[in-house]
Amino acid sequence: MTQDAQAIQERFNEVKVEIAQKCAEDNDFREALLSDTNGTIEEEYGLEKGALKDMEIVIAPEDNNKIVIAIPGDTSEMELSDDELDQVAGGFAFSVALTVGVIAAGATVAVGTGTIVQNTRAGRSW
Repeated sequence: MTQDAQAIQERFNEVKVEIAQKCAEDNDFREALLSDTNGTIEEEYGLEKGALKDMEIVIAPEDNNKIVIAIPGDTSEMELSDDELDQVAGGFAFSVALTVGVIAAGATVAVGTGTIVQNTRAGRSW
């Protein structure tokens, strides 16, 4: 894993923990997240409205009779297009396939494959 990919993976893990902790402490935030997941995350992290429109983010609340386990996607059929291969070979862009999940404090955030290049207005990376 490249340093950039590792940094993105680490930030995703931090964000998932932050969101799960906030859900445990703030019921209004939890309800907003369940109602409008992408909008709530965009607002919380100072992202532009619609920045996550192409990203499917799944929130799966746990309870005493339900445990949520996020599993990685099937990458056996995953191929890069010629343009993507050219970008990687030329060093101009990178794509990272990330499947991440956190089971904590009553909320699970599972984020699928995506290319992340968004910075927040507050200076924090998403």
